[in-house]
Amino acid sequence: MRCVVRIVLALIAITLLLITSMCAQDSVDVMFRYKPAASATRVYVPGEFNSWANNSSGTISSSNTNALMTFDGISGSWYRTVRLLVNRVGGSITGAYQYKFNIDGGSNNWFSDPLNPRINTADNNDSYLFIIIRTWTG
Repeated sequence: MRCVVRIVLALIAITLLLITSMCAQDSVDVMFRYKPAASATRVYVPGEFNSWANNSSGTISSSNTNALMTFDGISGSWYRTVRLLVNRVGGSITGAYQYKFNIDGGSNNWFSDPLNPRINTADNNDSYLFIIIRTWTG
């Protein structure tokens, strides 16, 4: 009887593993990093994922924390991790998220990501990235 119980438990465990591995994630954490050429008091990563930091005519309020990045004193860069939906529907570019970096919240301090070659020249030179999971159907 114990042998049968062990076999049933093993089959349940294998089934759960298979189901878990077959289910795709619906979102992933993406870390944005930016190292400005000049010193900055605050750096933001506004984009389609946070309503462009609710800016007003290009200015981001200093009380805005949903786009505020954290400074890493060792590397001299700023970072923020954002959870993004996989295979997103909608937005300016289907399946992608547009974003920029902003220094100190100023309306003239918006910059494309210097490390990302994907730039939407039709929309203020916004940087963009795709969060897509594709499955192979060999």
